[in-house]
Amino acid sequence: MRFRLINALGLALLINAAVAQDDRCLSWQDMLAEESISNIGIGGPGGREGILVSFIYINPPGLGECVVGEDAYGRLKETTLQKNIHGFWVGASGQYASVFKPKDYYLVQADTKLSLAAEPAPTTPSVVAGAPNSRAQYLVFFEGELNFDDPITIFFQRGDATYSAEYWLDEKYLR
Repeated sequence: MRFRLINALGLALLINAAVAQDDRCLSWQDMLAEESISNIGIGGPGGREGILVSFIYINPPGLGECVVGEDAYGRLKETTLQKNIHGFWVGASGQYASVFKPKDYYLVQADTKLSLAAEPAPTTPSVVAGAPNSRAQYLVFFEGELNFDDPITIFFQRGDATYSAEYWLDEKYLR
């Protein structure tokens, strides 16, 4: 399946122009509480702080509009987010976040592995109220079928190490 990936600069401008969130958008802390955000912690050398990588699924309007802004989400919906193209906002914070590149990601659900469908697109920070100061932000896209009745496991490989986190999508976003 072929699709157009929105121009990263154009998307950054759209996100920067996003208007303030309305009352329907949750804060970062509320999104963590409802598990709309999944985190993977990667330790630094000598047990020091390394990188905290946060993932948010952006296909549902209730999440996508609140994470990247209404205009940017509308553009993504028109150009990229299709039935079997799944988008995630990925942000990295911590001491080594500035060297973070989300190219070694894949998703697994049951026996199905989904790899990146396109090169990650750098973007500007999420517009979610209370979001941490992520030093690296990307939109990543995966191609394939997902069943949100079951969890998705997000994997990230860095060198010889593999890190993972489970992701559940709240039922309210599936309506």
